[in-house]
Amino acid sequence: MTFTRKQTAKMIGISLRTLDRHIAAGKLAVERTPATDYFEQTVSISLAAIGQYLGIADETQLRARLGLPKIEQPAPEESPAPEQPSVSASEPEPSTPPPSNCEQRILADLAFAEKYRNGEVPDSFGNYFGSSTGVTALGPHPEQIPGFSPDSQRDLRYQPIRFHQPSKPRVQRKSGYGLTQQDIDEESAALAAQRHS
Repeated sequence: MTFTRKQTAKMIGISLRTLDRHIAAGKLAVERTPATDYFEQTVSISLAAIGQYLGIADETQLRARLGLPKIEQPAPEESPAPEQPSVSASEPEPSTPPPSNCEQRILADLAFAEKYRNGEVPDSFGNYFGSSTGVTALGPHPEQIPGFSPDSQRDLRYQPIRFHQPSKPRVQRKSGYGLTQQDIDEESAALAAQRHS
């Protein structure tokens, strides 16, 4: 058991400065760890060195003097009593413990997933599994664009990069949040006319 300088000075009842003078004079043996780039040198003092300094050889007296807990002697082991066979065979079997909160949560989630797959309950947006009319995380889209499914890139106003054929005239695309339904209709008509030509 080792102690720091401060702990030792407090247990002995002297100041830290006095303890340092006694260590420098060689009255108290210490163990030093070398300093590194990251840590300073540390000084630790063993219980035996403190006992030698105080002139107390008995460890129990030394522990009492320093205010340390006594060493407890291990209790003698008792021989285990021989097991007796159970007299009554009608004792009930121990029941399985109730599921923990985490297990209950997992079971509830699995039950909801099964009901959702069967189309019995909607998700948090009100969509049923396998339904073609649903609400996305971006909100409801009341105006449907003819020829496009509600979940297409077009409905989300995403403009993918498209390459045009050099022989056909290029259609100028508008982009951004200012895109209106009229702009989309005009562009669809222009693209349809381009396909037929």
